[in-house]
Amino acid sequence: MNWQLLQERFGIQEGEVGNADLLRKVKILMTLRVIAVTLFWGVILFFQAQDSPFASLFPVSWPVIGVYGATLVYILHLPHVRNLRAFCFLQILGDLILETSILYVTGGVESVFSFLYILSIITASITLQRPGNYTIALLAGLFYLSLACGEFYGLITPVPFLGQDSLSVPGTYILYKSVLNTAAFFLVAFLSDYLSESLRRAGKALEEKSENLANLRSFHENIVQSMSSGLLITQIDGRIVSLNKAAERITGFTLEEVQGKSCYEFFRLPTLLEICRHPETLQVGTLYRCEGDFEKRDGEKIYLGLSISPFRDDRGVLRGLIFIFQDVT
Repeated sequence: MNWQLLQERFGIQEGEVGNADLLRKVKILMTLRVIAVTLFWGVILFFQAQDSPFASLFPVSWPVIGVYGATLVYILHLPHVRNLRAFCFLQILGDLILETSILYVTGGVESVFSFLYILSIITASITLQRPGNYTIALLAGLFYLSLACGEFYGLITPVPFLGQDSLSVPGTYILYKSVLNTAAFFLVAFLSDYLSESLRRAGKALEEKSENLANLRSFHENIVQSMSSGLLITQIDGRIVSLNKAAERITGFTLEEVQGKSCYEFFRLPTLLEICRHPETLQVGTLYRCEGDFEKRDGEKIYLGLSISPFRDDRGVLRGLIFIFQDVT
């Protein structure tokens, strides 16, 4: 198979080896194909039993068997595939052929299963993207038109399905159904392409924002951890939630040891009691300063100088307190 020709003609891109997202879509495609054909087979059996319980099911059986066989071949070849998009295209092309076969054995132009082409077009929009999805829509229209023309000119005789009569179909009716179905195929391709592209753009934007947020968070953490002054952050109820390395070095306590404790119980400065109990008393833009003795984890007493300010979110809602302190012994 000439992979380069497929890439140039149908917009298939290189560099898809190891693409976990596309590989996941390929596996889902194969799974859904088996589920869909199994449901189709179950529906056929149900209606066949209701209408003609003794009629032969062989004509409808071989496209179903073909789907199972093709899926088995896809599974065996998947570990050796070098280009996943080309592999997807070949699978969807095979689906079009099998769908055309299903139409042939269920009444031809009069078959109620022409909607199966739409499933392949939607799949192409998700996996192949533009222009692969429009190529699949065009091929679906050509396959349907070929089936209709073959039936009209007597080249093929579709199998009657569930009591259908083998009647000659007028040319205008065939033209009408072919044009209508082809238009529907391209409309589905356009809408599914629009939705898929919107989802891809939204996903890409979300991924970029997540990456920027992670970088910004890492940047802020590096700044906080590089400070020479101790930094302690509490919730609005005064319970400790964060402690930087300088604070651990100054006090001798680690974050795990003090997390969840009250800031007043930690510093034990009488002047902090009212602030820790009622942080809302601190006004926006104010900075409260105090000093006092502090007993480190090892029992050593030091003298701390603290600056306290309210911690507010981007909407101005009070979320807690920020303590910046130094050993001023």
